[in-house]
Amino acid sequence: MMIPTQIYLPFLGILFSKKFTGAEVSALLQLTANAQMILLYLLYNKQAYYTKKELAVILGLDPVYVTRGTKELVSRGFIAEKRKGRSVEVGLTIDSKELFNVINSALSSPVSDVIYVRKTEDVIGLPKASDFALSEISMINPPEIATYACFKKSRIVDKFEIVDEPGWETSSEICKVELWNYDPVKLCENGIVDKLSLYASLKDTKDPRVQGN
Repeated sequence: MMIPTQIYLPFLGILFSKKFTGAEVSALLQLTANAQMILLYLLYNKQAYYTKKELAVILGLDPVYVTRGTKELVSRGFIAEKRKGRSVEVGLTIDSKELFNVINSALSSPVSDVIYVRKTEDVIGLPKASDFALSEISMINPPEIATYACFKKSRIVDKFEIVDEPGWETSSEICKVELWNYDPVKLCENGIVDKLSLYASLKDTKDPRVQGN
């Protein structure tokens, strides 16, 4: 099994280098969606520890899923738990940058499916995703058809006007929507999906515009 020792995030402008030990190979197993969402939230936010109840409220997750997700992260050594009164708090075990060097291969694409829909106010109010998001934070030109991200279980999905034959449509009148395994709104910033989820969604792309940027 070939294990990468360097990861370049062109749209973050950062080269991460890491020599993986045998103990760290297990970190390359991809995280479940809820565990990944929890870990990314902890990475982005500076508060040292959060109770599981706080995470459930902030991320809109069922407490059962928070418990399962944190248990997974504890078993992988990414976070630690400590008891405070009647509550259990969780926090990162190591520095954010060092942690990323370990978990980058564990990040899974949040995208479950991609659909084409009519452009409506509901759609353009979603976080920008894929190469459309990348064009907002880098030098690449925006795509012909804009892409947005939506939690696959969101009620807004029922409002989408599905386009079955996008090739016959005017590009300015339709959009692509990525249906995510977790809610992109909970991690987005300035109307754009979070950068690590964006990286995870694009890291296997064959698009030369993205690869070479």
